[in-house]
Order: sequence, then C-alpha cells, then structure tokens
Amino acid sequence: MAWKPPALMAKMPALRGKISDRALLRAVHYFDENERVIAMIEALRSRNVEAYFEGMIASGRSSYCYLQNVYTTKNVAEQGLSLALCITERFMSGKKGAFRVHGGGFAGTIQAYIAKEDVEIYP
Repeated sequence: MAWKPPALMAKMPALRGKISDRALLRAVHYFDENERVIAMIEALRSRNVEAYFEGMIASGRSSYCYLQNVYTTKNVAEQGLSLALCITERFMSGKKGAFRVHGGGFAGTIQAYIAKEDVEIYP
C-alpha cells in the first residue's frame, strides 16, 4: 500500500499552520478510509460479516472524528445525526450489527444493520 500513516504523522508539525488542522484530520480519515475499504472488501469476499461490521463502525467513527461530517459548525445546537449515532451505539452495545453516518454528512442519515429480532425495539 502507498499510504503509510507514520509518514503523515511525522510531517504533521511542519504542516500545521500551512494547512488547517481540519484539513489534516480529513487527510488522516481519507488515507485510513482507503485502507479500511480494502479490508472491508476482503471481509465481504471471505464472508466475514463480523470483520465487515468492525470496519464499518471504525469508518463511521473516523467520519465523525476526523472527516467531521456529522454536524455543521454553523449550528452546533442542531446535532440530530450525532444524537442518532449516540442512541444507536448505546442500543447496539453487546448486540451483533453495525452503524455509521451515511450519505451526505450534514444532510445525511445513519446506516444501521440491526438483528431482525431487535428491529421492533430499536429506538
């Protein structure tokens, strides 16, 4: 793989100030996401649903933390996607499945794989 996380991490001090912190965080998400996609494809090819779900959750967390596409800084009081992710994460604790932010970020939604027997009780 071309992406080596330590290379970007080593250059962070020199890049700060030249590039916004948000752009640096988004770069980390982008490069990590490319690696995750490869792993998730392999998980699907090998029918390893658990590994796929782990990648999906990691991707969603990275979207939230590093891509920062879950809420807009212009209206931090409105965080419907953040709240939906919080509720879903708590609901999914100890259950099989996965969830993540999906779609257009600020105008997006969440994607959740929930066991059939839990659908009726999902908040």
